[in-house]
Amino acid sequence: MVYLQSRLLDNAVVLKHRYEKLIAKVVQNLSRELDAFSKRKWDLIFVNQFLRDVREAKKRGRKAKRHKEAQAVLAAVAIASSSRNSTVRKDAKEDAPKVCF
Repeated sequence: MVYLQSRLLDNAVVLKHRYEKLIAKVVQNLSRELDAFSKRKWDLIFVNQFLRDVREAKKRGRKAKRHKEAQAVLAAVAIASSSRNSTVRKDAKEDAPKVCF
């Protein structure tokens, strides 16, 4: 009986040492793991910021393109209306009676 108690006590001591070593390894690696986690977090933040900037640039590009298209349409309308006005003026001049003094 004493022999079994002694063996049980020896096993408990061995397990205690094993767990203490394991806890020491975990504590040592904890700071490295936290640093790695922090680095990954910042990497994700930078990636998200970059992707947001890309989306904003695309959005600005689409707005600029629509603006240029609208300006082109307005210019075409202005040219068309000015040519119509000049044609109407020419027709009015030709139709007007000539007065000679």
